[in-house]
Amino acid sequence: MRATEAAVPPEVAGLAPFVAAGFLGPNEVQLAAVVARLHPNLAAEVLLALAIAARGPDLGHVCLELADVGRLDAELDPDIRAGLPWPGTADWEAALAARDAVARPGDARAQPLRPLVFDGRRIYLQRYLCY
Repeated sequence: MRATEAAVPPEVAGLAPFVAAGFLGPNEVQLAAVVARLHPNLAAEVLLALAIAARGPDLGHVCLELADVGRLDAELDPDIRAGLPWPGTADWEAALAARDAVARPGDARAQPLRPLVFDGRRIYLQRYLCY
């Protein structure tokens, strides 16, 4: 179970239910908060995707399918997981595809670097896609 005492900065307040449930911890929250400060108009879906992509390696994944993220953490009680405010897959994909702060696989190494990469189905942290 993840540490739930992580402080959730106001710019990523939408992550609070995921922190309270133990799905996200301080590292993921702080990464999302830094990116939110650099890109103040990011959609909540983009910030959640970034935090979840950062959580992926802890769960043994270098990338995550958006449609599957709600079933990832086997330690998390299924009822709690089901009660989290997950975005719909189509809404999530639309938010990620519309943002300049999100890289595509072909431009993942382009400057300025963007920490989140979206290939149309999967999310990656930029460094794991480049590995």
